[in-house]
Amino acid sequence: MKLKIFILFILLSVLCSYNLYAQKAQGPESNIILIYNTGTVETILGQVRSIENIYSLNNTSYDIIMNIYTSNGEILVHLGPAEYLEEQSIKINIDDNVTVTGSKINYEGKIIIIAEVVTVGGKQLKLRNDYGDPLWLGQRIKSD
Repeated sequence: MKLKIFILFILLSVLCSYNLYAQKAQGPESNIILIYNTGTVETILGQVRSIENIYSLNNTSYDIIMNIYTSNGEILVHLGPAEYLEEQSIKINIDDNVTVTGSKINYEGKIIIIAEVVTVGGKQLKLRNDYGDPLWLGQRIKSD
């Protein structure tokens, strides 16, 4: 009987640990990842006005967003996790002229472009594949 209780305890521990891992793996950007819409992909051109960090609820990681000034006004662009962007050879700075291709969404009342590709200085920073899947969740490809 004690052996059965011990085995049950181990199984429950493993299942609970897996559940916690799965929740953690989704991260703070999971809502944005899930609402990427290949049907709303568009390309914008503009100048970077600001680059900001959006921290997770526990302040242990953050995503990068930038505010782009376009001919139609300002728009927020979600790039992805800072850790992934720091690994890339292409860097984006304030006042850079950029071309952004991504999914235009309404997120919590704000229009945001979820970037798939950002072109700056003739070089492309690839963030997502053609289906909108983030590259940082799978293969680690350095941009050229």
